[in-house]
Amino acid sequence: MGPLCKSHLKHLKFLIAIRNEDWYRASAIGLDFEYRELELSLHKHEAETIYSKLNERNKISHFADFEEAWIQMGDEVPLLEFVYAITQGDSLHNKLKQQILQIAREQGQNGNLQLELLRTVSLADAMGAKIDVSRLGSNIEYQFIIEKLENEYLVKISADRKYIQGLHMIRSQKLTEILFDEFISYKAAYAYKTIQLLAEEDIYLFLLQLFYLDILKPDQFRSALNQDFPIDNWSTYASVLKAYIWLGIRQYVETNRSTIDECQAMFAGAWIFFVDFLFSSNYDRNGLLDLFKVDDQRRSEIDDINNRLTPKETVFNLAALLISKVEFPRAIPSTVFQWKSYGEMLFWLKNIPNDKPVLPVFEEAQLEKAFKSMDSKSLSKLMLGMHSYSSALDSMRSKFSGYFIQRIKDEFDVVHVDTANDEVTIHYIIDILKGTELRSSNDFVVNILDIIRTALPDKKKFNSQGYGHRLQTISVDYDPTHKTISIESLPLEEWVNINACITKLYDYNHRPANWNEYLLRVNDWDELIKLKINEFNGSFAKVFGGSKTYQPVVPVMKNASFKFPEKVKEPKSITDPLGVYGGKRTDLTAENKRDQTSKMLQSKYERYFKSLSDFKASVENFLHQSGKTLQSRIQLKTEVGHIHDENIERLSQTNLYDAIAKLTDYTVQHQHVLGNINAKPHVKVEQNALLTAAATWKDFLGDNSKGDRSFNRILKLKSDFESKITKELKQFSRSEHFTIRYLNNKTTAGKPILIIEGKSPFWSFLGFKEAYHIIHNAIDNPEYTSLKYLMLEVWFSNIYFLQTVQNKTLNNQWNQVPLYNLKDKSFEELSTLNGMPQLIEEQIRARLDIDTWAKLYPEFNKINLASEAYGKTLLLVDHLHDLRLLDEIDLSDPDADRLHEHVGKIVSTLEEAFQTTLDSLYDWTNMFPLEENSYLSSEEEQAYFEAMIAVSKYIFPQPKGNEENYQVIINMQIIAGWVERLKVCTQNWAAFILLLSGKYMRKYGKIA
Repeated sequence: MGPLCKSHLKHLKFLIAIRNEDWYRASAIGLDFEYRELELSLHKHEAETIYSKLNERNKISHFADFEEAWIQMGDEVPLLEFVYAITQGDSLHNKLKQQILQIAREQGQNGNLQLELLRTVSLADAMGAKIDVSRLGSNIEYQFIIEKLENEYLVKISADRKYIQGLHMIRSQKLTEILFDEFISYKAAYAYKTIQLLAEEDIYLFLLQLFYLDILKPDQFRSALNQDFPIDNWSTYASVLKAYIWLGIRQYVETNRSTIDECQAMFAGAWIFFVDFLFSSNYDRNGLLDLFKVDDQRRSEIDDINNRLTPKETVFNLAALLISKVEFPRAIPSTVFQWKSYGEMLFWLKNIPNDKPVLPVFEEAQLEKAFKSMDSKSLSKLMLGMHSYSSALDSMRSKFSGYFIQRIKDEFDVVHVDTANDEVTIHYIIDILKGTELRSSNDFVVNILDIIRTALPDKKKFNSQGYGHRLQTISVDYDPTHKTISIESLPLEEWVNINACITKLYDYNHRPANWNEYLLRVNDWDELIKLKINEFNGSFAKVFGGSKTYQPVVPVMKNASFKFPEKVKEPKSITDPLGVYGGKRTDLTAENKRDQTSKMLQSKYERYFKSLSDFKASVENFLHQSGKTLQSRIQLKTEVGHIHDENIERLSQTNLYDAIAKLTDYTVQHQHVLGNINAKPHVKVEQNALLTAAATWKDFLGDNSKGDRSFNRILKLKSDFESKITKELKQFSRSEHFTIRYLNNKTTAGKPILIIEGKSPFWSFLGFKEAYHIIHNAIDNPEYTSLKYLMLEVWFSNIYFLQTVQNKTLNNQWNQVPLYNLKDKSFEELSTLNGMPQLIEEQIRARLDIDTWAKLYPEFNKINLASEAYGKTLLLVDHLHDLRLLDEIDLSDPDADRLHEHVGKIVSTLEEAFQTTLDSLYDWTNMFPLEENSYLSSEEEQAYFEAMIAVSKYIFPQPKGNEENYQVIINMQIIAGWVERLKVCTQNWAAFILLLSGKYMRKYGKIA
């Protein structure tokens, strides 16, 4: 190889895999040749191909699909680790073992130091933690060791050079198998060394996993803390203390598991409401028992269960022992995380019984410096601890609370905070330039109030109001930013986390081990529901077939008290066994790799689990309620004075209709998630069986003994509805202006679509109006308990109107109109929001072979850009209009300056969008001047200029007059009037853009 390389033959290329040591030797002996390094990386599309090929060869069942595997392994997984995780083969283990043996053979102390560091890094990384470089000792030259291990692809250093991690968690886990044994190098011994080197935010979760895996023993670890492993900072102390609280929670759960099992057997998933384990909870258990009409015997059984439980306060026993035995750190906290940890420790010292002497108070200057430097979430934990621990610290908390208020304002665009009396009220701006969806959401504002509640626990009520999101163009009564929450309804995160951890640790044992077991349990439930529905249909078939008694429907009546299995829980393979990850956690500052994975998996499967939960609730409620209704109907005939509950009767129909509507989504999601595990994971419950049940139940409730009680009856309603539409549309088949086609087949993916083909955009729009009227009249506002309404809900929940000219759309969009709008609103009442244009699904667009004018003629994009600028103008003007409500608040000078700064930023953006719109209008005015002959002879031409004149007139904040150099000065004083003028402008804008598009088409000679 050497001579060939030296020859510099350009046409010969070599791919060489070489160890770093051999590379260094080759360089040392003067081997000189041109080379280029190849970056080894595995891209997602490559990994997906590999996964697919391996799955064809041998079915992969420990992952639901490739996406789950990719999430579980992370997007930087090396090839070997990826293949190992899928096949569980030996190649990765063998390769790593050879590398370790090579390092061990190296002479001198250096080889041992490499293995020492590698053991520490691998143990940390296997648990999702990282080593803090600053904590490594200065007496050893670690730089060379780290670089060498990094070149061997065993460790990696972060981009900022602050942390060392394993190359990948899977590789680190295999390395721990190779590097540790139970005789010479055992994990517990290295755990102590590793803890002292970890990044401070990783210590807590690292300890939890060591305790969970039984690598560390609680008693031994506690004994070692003062002797071999003294705690020298508050972050480590708080992490250890919280780990012992977790140990106490686990101990409590396992001690009481069999007792809780009894309650779980009675109430399934609702057991948490009847077992007395919740901290900081004010719910009324007796009130719930009254609501569920629980009898005295069952109440006595619940009381007995709670009497046999160990007191919930025992979760703190191990932590209390730790506090009594372990000395406090003496150092002053030096980082934000340490100050936060100090606050957490103060809180727990006050809430966990202990006999430790009172901590000395830090100097005011030190605390004030901390208050100035911390983020609001971390600072709230410090302030809660200060409030809880002593009056002296609480006094300083109050004194420096202004820094916290300022931090809240800075982080969340809060303009004003009112802390008068026992309430806190925040007034905050929803910055429309940052995106409104998150910042106007319930979770966002509750998170802010939760932080404030933590920092200011002496307040009794927490209120909020957002500004800038209530738009004139969208009339919505519900405002998620307006909150009034009592302190009782905002329990502290500390107590909530304990309650959740108890629940999760208990539930974990009841979860399926993997997807295969999960599928078996879901199939069992599916089969049960299928049998129940068939039983329902068969029973009523006998009654309607001439039975003289109600004996055939006795099984249906028994459903009133039938106990269905509780929901099948998510499998262990995608669930955190520690009980600390998942859920809507607001603390994102210390997010761990495992936490990130948990959230991604939760997001991936959220729709599937929701579809199953929704369908399960609806179909089981129907079976319960139909049984109760049947019992009550019979009692009406057999018992004098019986009062029939018509509400349950209506609910039974509603839940049956909901179950039928939700079955489709559940079926699709079931196939999507579980299709890789079972090639035919079909849902056992059939839509036709449910439709038959709906027809049967409708006839029974309506005392109708003559109807067709099968799914064909509802299918005929669908056929009649479509026939009526098609017949009405035929009147336009010979129209010289537009035609309307109705499609609902495989080409449209089962979506009902009306394609309006007009000779121009103007006529296409008028065709849309006619098509809407036809659908509206065909629907004819049916009763929600009618079979027609059920049919519409199942097959016509949304109807799509697609406007084309020469089989091309203007901007690749259709109008998606939901059934409730089609049913209740005429076309004239339909707002822009109700018929919101959306992008056509690409697969459907391709099947229909429909193109877009903007693609063929880029000049059409100018129309889209102008429409975007106009839409932005509307949005920003509405935003400023809503901000005017802040004038009602007496703002301080700094708060007023903050508001003024924001308004200035919005006005600047508004001016730019407004000018873009005006420039486009000016260009179009010159491009398409009025020509008298065509204007007088064309209805479409007249409509165009009427719309253009209205837009040009009302787009300005104030009447323009005849001034040639008219200037617009945007300020808050003109906003209210501008909003009203823009309402008129918007009524004409859509028509103007539509007609303008027709002008462009004529310009290119494409239409007459």
